[in-house]
Amino acid sequence: MEKKSEKQRFGTPHQRVEKKVKKRKLNFLNKNKDHKKDPKKDSKIKEHGSNLKVLLTKSAIPVIVLIVLILVPNIIGFATYQKVSDEEVQTVNYAAEVETLEEELGILNTNMTTVSGINGELIDLVQSSTEEYTTCVQDKSSLQVSYDNVYSDYQSCLNEQASLSSVSDEVESLEEDMEELQESFDSLAESSANNICCKKKVDDSSIRYYNVAGNEVVCSSSSGESLSC
Repeated sequence: MEKKSEKQRFGTPHQRVEKKVKKRKLNFLNKNKDHKKDPKKDSKIKEHGSNLKVLLTKSAIPVIVLIVLILVPNIIGFATYQKVSDEEVQTVNYAAEVETLEEELGILNTNMTTVSGINGELIDLVQSSTEEYTTCVQDKSSLQVSYDNVYSDYQSCLNEQASLSSVSDEVESLEEDMEELQESFDSLAESSANNICCKKKVDDSSIRYYNVAGNEVVCSSSSGESLSC
């Protein structure tokens, strides 16, 4: 970079030599501008200037060639070095990127392992939950059957209770009828006993009671229902 800046600042070696020649020529002309012109002297001066210019030109060519031989390899070497440096920087950057990617890959692998473990646990949990759900469905079906049976029994009990209530009503009705019949029977028995036993009492004054046995009126002097004679 420093050689390039010097080249841009001062120019090529050939240009610098030409500048020096022009400067010397101007100095020479300035020194002799006040002298009178001498054609012979002027021709000599011109000839000397031409020879000097040719000499300088011839001497500048090897210098230029030498400079080119020195600078060109340096420039090429610098360009090659710069290219190699850039490639080394890129290689370092690539290595850093590869290292970063490897670290990220390691993190991803760790995360994948963790996720795989969690996934396995979730699968086990789902399978266990599925088994529990199946068991619950079976238990629900069994409970539904038991409920249906109990409800059927309950309905049967309600029906039986209704039947018992109806029977109870019938029993009460029959009891009432029986009481009425018993009253009628007792009234009939008393009437028959009074009719029968009062007649027998005429012959046997000790007869004071009666009993009903085997659908017959039996007169008695010791126990039974009192006669109303």
